[in-house]
Amino acid sequence: MKNSKKHLFGIVFVVKYWKMNKKKNINRIRLDAQYQASRKQGEANEKIPEF
Repeated sequence: MKNSKKHLFGIVFVVKYWKMNKKKNINRIRLDAQYQASRKQGEANEKIPEF
């Protein structure tokens, strides 16, 4: 009984960790996309100097 409880806690911990990691990855992908978009915008702004 004690052992199965420990095992269940381990599974819960892994799931929580995985969800946290997934969230981080989504944030990283989103930030990367924003960075790419801003870089494209920056390149466009360089081509058309606004003075």
